[in-house]
Amino acid sequence: MARPKRFRSLTLIPPVTRFLPAGCPDGESSLLDLRVEELETIRLIDIEGLSQERAARRMAISRQTVGRILAAGRRTVAEALVHGKGICVRGGVYRYEQKGQLTCPRCHHRQPLVRSVRRTVPCRKCCGPVQSYQDVPAHQKEKGDFMELKNVKIAIASDDGRNVSSHFGRAPLYTVLTMKDGEVAGREQRPKLAPHASGGHADDHAPHSAHHSAMVEPILDCQVVIARGMGDGAYIHLTESGLTVILSQLHSVDEVAAAIRSGSLEHQPQRLHEHGRPGEASHE
Repeated sequence: MARPKRFRSLTLIPPVTRFLPAGCPDGESSLLDLRVEELETIRLIDIEGLSQERAARRMAISRQTVGRILAAGRRTVAEALVHGKGICVRGGVYRYEQKGQLTCPRCHHRQPLVRSVRRTVPCRKCCGPVQSYQDVPAHQKEKGDFMELKNVKIAIASDDGRNVSSHFGRAPLYTVLTMKDGEVAGREQRPKLAPHASGGHADDHAPHSAHHSAMVEPILDCQVVIARGMGDGAYIHLTESGLTVILSQLHSVDEVAAAIRSGSLEHQPQRLHEHGRPGEASHE
C-alpha cells in the first residue's frame, strides 16, 4: 500500500513567485516550475545554513525527503541560470504553519491544522488554499503521491450498516471493509463508541477529545475512515491518530466499494465543517 505523501510545513510565504531574466519573454513556455517546498529547503539550507537534519525537523519530513527536494530545487535554479529561463514558484504538497495553526498566505487568517489531508483545504475567511496539493509537471511528481485504496481496511461511518452517514459524530456504527486487490474480501459491523447524539454512550459533559478517542478505538486496525460529513475536531483527531479521512458524496457502502474498485473515490474537503456551525449535520 502506497502511503499518502506528508505535507511539508512551511513558515515563510514566498514574497515573489515569478522571476524573469532580462530579455526573457513573459510566457508560460519559458518558465520553469520551482515547487514551494523546494524554495523552502533552499532557504533553510543555503541561506539559514541549517543541516539537512535540522531542515527536516523544521519541515516535519524525513532527511532523505529533504535531500531529494533540495536536489530538485537546485537543479531547477541551475537550469534557469544556464539556459536563461524564468522561474515560477508554484505547486507542491505544503502547508503554512505557525505554532500549530495554519496561516492563510492571502489574508493571514489562522485556523486549526488538519494533518495528513491529501487535497486542498480552504481558508475559512477568504477561501484561498492554506494547505495545498497542487498539480505539477509529471516529471516532478514522486511515486506514491496518493494512497492506494485497493489493499486497505476501511471504516465507513454508518447509521444502518448499509449507507454512509452524513455526520460522522452521530453515526452509531462502522461498516468495516477489508479490500484485497480492489475487491471486498471481508465486511463487518462494529459499534462506534460515544456518538454525538442524545442518548449516546458517552457522558455529554465529557471533553470532545475523550469522545474522539473513544470513536477511534474500535478501528485502530484500519487505515482509512469515510463519511459524508465531519466536524473539524473529529477530522483533526482521526488524522493525528494516523488515519486517512475521506469525505465523499457517495450514499451507500456498495457505492464506496465500487468507487474504490474503479479508482474514482475522491475526497471533498468542503464537507469538513466547523463545529457548531448551523447546518453541519448535512451536506446534501
